[in-house]
Amino acid sequence: MRGQHPDPQIEKAIVDTAELCGQLGHSVEEVKPPLDQAKLAAAASQVGAVEVAKAVDAIAKAKGVTRLEDGFEARALGLREAAMRKGPFDEQTANALPVLEAGTATLDQFFQQWDVLLTPVLLAPVYKIGMRDQTKFSFQELQDIVGDYVAYTPLHNICGTTAMSVPLHWDTDGLPIGSQFAARMGAEATLLALAYELEEARPWATKRPPLFVT
Repeated sequence: MRGQHPDPQIEKAIVDTAELCGQLGHSVEEVKPPLDQAKLAAAASQVGAVEVAKAVDAIAKAKGVTRLEDGFEARALGLREAAMRKGPFDEQTANALPVLEAGTATLDQFFQQWDVLLTPVLLAPVYKIGMRDQTKFSFQELQDIVGDYVAYTPLHNICGTTAMSVPLHWDTDGLPIGSQFAARMGAEATLLALAYELEEARPWATKRPPLFVT
């Protein structure tokens, strides 16, 4: 994420979720994990690009693909190119892993003090079909669009922390807005207990989004 504020609908939903948690008896405070998330995301992206590049090359060799554009999506080829520009793959991975390990340790320490972290799931409501059309954007533009939109979820993929999304709110199109709760590694029971409590307070099982949104 590059410092953007979430869409007003998202921000309002998350504030309401925090207030609901307070009403249910939980102690709620506004805090920020002491992480350099940009540095952490860059390291994860570096490792990811290297692994995509390795996979593309291996598949191309096994399948006899001579023109990569004929066998792979533009984003996969963009990641491969980004990895190839940064030098030997093993060296890139070796440089990135200490950053990932340090970030994981820092987040784990954060969860020694706080049981659960609440954030949005996405930066904005569900976007329309075509928003990620690979023919309309350059590789970097698409990376920025996707990275901003899902800015809150990669941290937990990177660090292995437990996380869940619960549909406590709905946008103006009648589509769900998720509230993301995260906890330390192995704390699934904490999140499931919270989910049961939230669903009892504000049931969502009977709600259904519309079939079509224009």
